[in-house]
Amino acid sequence: MTDNPKKGTFFFVLQTILMSVNLYAGSATYIVSPTTTIIQLTFARAIITSLIMIVYVNKNLKHVCIDSVDRASVPSLVFRAFQSGVSVFIGFLSLKYFNVSTVGIVCSLTPVFVCFIAYFMLGERMRHSDIFSLFAVIMAAMLVICGSEGEEKATEEVSFMALVALLAQPLLLAGGAVSMRKMRKMPEDLVSCYVNFTLAIGTSLVMYMTGEDFLFFLDFSPAMWVLIVITSALSVIIQQLKYKAFRYQEASKLQKLSFLPNVWQFSVDCLVL
Repeated sequence: MTDNPKKGTFFFVLQTILMSVNLYAGSATYIVSPTTTIIQLTFARAIITSLIMIVYVNKNLKHVCIDSVDRASVPSLVFRAFQSGVSVFIGFLSLKYFNVSTVGIVCSLTPVFVCFIAYFMLGERMRHSDIFSLFAVIMAAMLVICGSEGEEKATEEVSFMALVALLAQPLLLAGGAVSMRKMRKMPEDLVSCYVNFTLAIGTSLVMYMTGEDFLFFLDFSPAMWVLIVITSALSVIIQQLKYKAFRYQEASKLQKLSFLPNVWQFSVDCLVL
């Protein structure tokens, strides 16, 4: 497939906007339903996103999920499915203990790992201007992480597991970005189906093994249903937009735009505060 930098950039920018909206929607779920556990939220979103993909693909499910698989890209697909599931869980875990801005800024470290992995696995190179942009993003992220204080700092000290998981998120997201670039020959519907089906199966097993109640859906308020459907629908759209972005543009070159979620989140925080 031939690269199209303009298309890739457009899809990447659009997904950063929706990703920021999704972070706020995910954070709101804990306000609306504080008793819902992290694994329950992950399971709920996995089931709804899977149903969305089944309805969307419809009668083409076999063609999309079986006939369209590129055997050479299977390892990347397996990693992407596993990485996405873990990242969704970490996302809900992080939003339970940290505010949206902190989560977004820590995830801004993703470009460092993307460029490092893309250099060795994809042979991509960067210009001096790209390196400078990444350096600015890294410095901004480190200043926020090291300078947190008050309630946020206390939360970090108490929730060691959440902090470790959040710091691991950039590496996982970077691996997912590079894997999407490596399997660019496959349609985005295929990748979304496998990502969401894998998450649904994985969380179902965890729910069963930990003795979680599968009927927790019945306790959802109308507001909670609206939020969980919104986050699920946005997740599917973001998955497809991100995959399209990496199909049309090199992973390392898109990383200079990785600061955009912080811009959107900072703008929202300024309006709210």
